Amino acid sequence: MFEKFDLLKHFGVYGVAIDNEKLLVIEKNSGPYQNRYDLPGGSQEVGESWLTH
Repeated sequence: MFEKFDLLKHFGVYGVAIDNEKLLVIEKNSGPYQNRYDLPGGSQEVGESWLTH
């Protein structure tokens, strides 16, 4: 039997894109990391597969 907290786990995902030795980054415009750079990414949705097509 699963506990409720076991079903609420989620994972963050990041993408790394390099072209002509340039790294794609985003600039955060809100939150605690405002005006800092990060890799583009997001969260896996419930039912979404890890596999790409």
